[in-house]
Amino acid sequence: MAACAVGSARPDPAKHLDVVYRAVAHLARNLPWLYDDLVQEGSIGLCKAARRYDASRGVEFPAYAWPRVCGAIRDALRQVDPLTRHARRKLRGTDQQGESFTCSLDALGHGADDPFGNTLPAPEPGPDELAERQISFDRLRAARAKLPRRWDQVLTGCFDRELRQKDVAREMGMHESWVSQIRTQALARLRAAL
Repeated sequence: MAACAVGSARPDPAKHLDVVYRAVAHLARNLPWLYDDLVQEGSIGLCKAARRYDASRGVEFPAYAWPRVCGAIRDALRQVDPLTRHARRKLRGTDQQGESFTCSLDALGHGADDPFGNTLPAPEPGPDELAERQISFDRLRAARAKLPRRWDQVLTGCFDRELRQKDVAREMGMHESWVSQIRTQALARLRAAL
């Protein structure tokens, strides 16, 4: 673990390494990073959290440290990511018809077998695939119309307007955690309807 000076009033990061291990397990599934590298990055975040921790605020140290450890790990992953945040966000987005899509490096023009990025364009969807997409989109629209009004407002903010949950919460006058819970429940109901 990275060494960090800790005063007597501050928590000892070595006693809270479980926060780092849980964060690595949570964030680094199926990533080609070495486990030890991510633990190191998380430990640095834990040391920084220990230095900034203020017990007078009434928050336990593990709860305070969790977002900072996760943030340190995410920052390390972003530094080696070949895509910008905007490009990564677009990859997680949806196409114009509301269908989720995934994209590989090949689709971005960085083919693994071709060092010059010369890849063939994706084939155009056939009439059957277009009809299936339209049916799925119609089902999604009908299922969304059945959602409670606040749930639909949360989905509109998060997906149609691409706002962060914090911004949706501010606009709707509720806590961010409640927006997250509504979003999760609404998506689960939509998945069940499809």
